[in-house]
Amino acid sequence: MNPECVGPLANIDIFTSEASSFTALIRKFDESPILYDGPNTQEGLVNFAKKYEMPIVIDVKEKMIDKLFSGERASVFLFVHSREEIKQMHDEDPEFLATFKKVATDLRGDYYFAYSGLKRGIEQRISDVLGVANVEVPTIFIAKGNSFDLVKYKWDRSFDEFNEETLKDFLDRYEKGLLPKYLKT
Repeated sequence: MNPECVGPLANIDIFTSEASSFTALIRKFDESPILYDGPNTQEGLVNFAKKYEMPIVIDVKEKMIDKLFSGERASVFLFVHSREEIKQMHDEDPEFLATFKKVATDLRGDYYFAYSGLKRGIEQRISDVLGVANVEVPTIFIAKGNSFDLVKYKWDRSFDEFNEETLKDFLDRYEKGLLPKYLKT
C-alpha cells in the first residue's frame, strides 16, 4: 500500500509494485482493481485516483455529502420519492437506471452522479436545499458549489423523453451555460 502518494482519498487504496512496475487502485465498489497506465508522476496518479475514487453512481449517504457539494465537480442527482422506488424502477424499467449509469460511466471524472430519495434524513435535507420538495419526481438536478455558493439546474423535459441522448444534451447545455438557473429553494 502506498497511501502517502495521493493524500486522504478514503474510498480507495493504492498499490504499487516496483518489481512489476504497475500501480492499481483497489476499491470496495464498482470494478476493482483498476490498473493505472498513465504518466509515472504524482499529478498523474492523483488525477487518476480522483477520477475513480467514488462509485459510478453514488447512493446518497451522510458521508458522501462533503464530496458531492465540494464544488470540485458538478453533481447530477436523480431524485425519486424513496429508496424503495429505485428498486421498483429497476424492476419495472431497467433501461431507465441503466441509461443513467451509462452516461455516468461515459462522463466519469467530469461529474458526480448520484441518486436520492426525498423523505429520510440526509436525503430530505438535500431535497430541501435543492428545492426538489414540490417538484414532480423522478427528476434530475445539477448542483455545483457548496452551501454558501450553490448553483442548481433542473431537468427541463418530460421523463418520457429520458434517454442517453437527452441526458447528455442536458449536461452539454449546462456546460455551455444554456440552462436557466433553478432559483427555488
